[in-house]
Amino acid sequence: MAQPAAMPLAMSWSLAVDEYNAGDRKSIRKAQKAAAVLDTQRLEAVANILRTIPGRAWMHDLLDACHVFATGFSPDPYIHAYSAGERNIGLRLLADVQAHPELYLQMMVEANGRRTESAARINRSNPEDGDGGDQGSEPEPELGLEDGGNDPVVRIN
Repeated sequence: MAQPAAMPLAMSWSLAVDEYNAGDRKSIRKAQKAAAVLDTQRLEAVANILRTIPGRAWMHDLLDACHVFATGFSPDPYIHAYSAGERNIGLRLLADVQAHPELYLQMMVEANGRRTESAARINRSNPEDGDGGDQGSEPEPELGLEDGGNDPVVRIN
């Protein structure tokens, strides 16, 4: 199928269908063509952002800020509603990003690499304790039985 002819980026939906009549086949077809052009332009704009490393990093950060990769639940209904609105926008944007599967995959691989590098930097800045546990100063408690009895006892080494 041939790509629809591009119209100026500044053209909005209202300008594309200035005299729309739902009962007229020509008006319907004109509106469909205008919508297809606008969709193509939107997807091309997203692809242009995803074609650069900084663009992919920015897009991932934006999707993350919109709670796309986690829930935005809050027990406060106002905060929850706000987070749900952010997530709605993020999901719409994610759908446009996923229309370019190679670029989406590359974005996610790079984001994972940045997260792994960041975690490695944090681990290098903290001395390791050998068992990979936390760096707390309190010893781990051990559970045991007091002198063969049935009462559990907590021992701290």
